[in-house]
Amino acid sequence: MAEEDDRMRMKKSKQGLTEEHIMEVREAFDTFDTDGGGTIDVDELRAAMKALGQNRSKAEAKALMDEIDSSGEGQIDFAEFLDFMKPLILGQDMEKDVRHQFQTFADEDMLDDEGNVIKDKYGVPRKGYITIEGLREASRRCGENASDEELEEIIDYVTDGDDRIDEATFLKVCKTMRLF
Repeated sequence: MAEEDDRMRMKKSKQGLTEEHIMEVREAFDTFDTDGGGTIDVDELRAAMKALGQNRSKAEAKALMDEIDSSGEGQIDFAEFLDFMKPLILGQDMEKDVRHQFQTFADEDMLDDEGNVIKDKYGVPRKGYITIEGLREASRRCGENASDEELEEIIDYVTDGDDRIDEATFLKVCKTMRLF
């Protein structure tokens, strides 16, 4: 019966993740599981955090352990670790999608300090800003057909007086709106 519960818990933990995601998390878990016991204890968690530049006290590591350890056994198994990592992984994927959407609607080239157009590795100019024209196209594609006045209000609201939205501002607005 416990084995059946473990299988169901693992299946639930994997939902929404690719096999590549799961393999990456498994690699990290196995690295942190220094004694090879199949679980991570508070000392292994603290060492892992230190390796990641997070110098935390044992009490802080214990508090994190308590948050992750849904079984209350004082150790984190792979399914619990996967559950903990899942929102972080999916959030990264959402940020990639939002960055892609920015590039879809950006309509003004990105320039370097000398005024030259910045290009990607394929020689395609990178778009660095969404102007009112880009917002108008986005509005049209979404079936909104917002007026220029509404679009100008959006740009004024999210920028500091610039007539265009850069990628950092776009990401900040999307995070504020909890889109990822």
